[in-house]
Amino acid sequence: MVERIPIAFLAGVVSVVTPCVLPLVPGYLTAVSSIEAERLSEKGVARRIAVASIPFMIGFTVVFVALGAGSAAIASSSSTVLRGSVLLFAYSLGIGAAFLLAGIAFARSMGAFRWVRDHYSVIRILSGVTLITLGLLLFFGKDWWLHVMLNRALAAVGLGQV
Repeated sequence: MVERIPIAFLAGVVSVVTPCVLPLVPGYLTAVSSIEAERLSEKGVARRIAVASIPFMIGFTVVFVALGAGSAAIASSSSTVLRGSVLLFAYSLGIGAAFLLAGIAFARSMGAFRWVRDHYSVIRILSGVTLITLGLLLFFGKDWWLHVMLNRALAAVGLGQV
């Protein structure tokens, strides 16, 4: 179980840089720090964002783990709930670390956000094609293929028995 904690942490970090979440990061940072989006790249703002992000991370982690543990407690044994809670905690810390790093190094991150903005039409088209493909797989009853691929991917990173 201990070997799965870094994997859960990295999954949290990676989940922030996915195409569906990354464009939301500036908005979250703006909401958490009370700084307008246009001012996020100004000098000295990164410290304010970092300080304001810490209570957000703590609150998110507490709620995320509590809801996950509560849900697991309904259908599982206490050892499963404990293991799941530890992995949820590590995942949540990964998400929090990614937000904190984005806040601290936002001047550099702006380049990535500009890249997303500049390539938004391509991202939108690829996202649409993905949604249509998933919809067609579900409609024609071929979604089992997705389950097989997901199970294989989870097993490859050691999460096949979670």
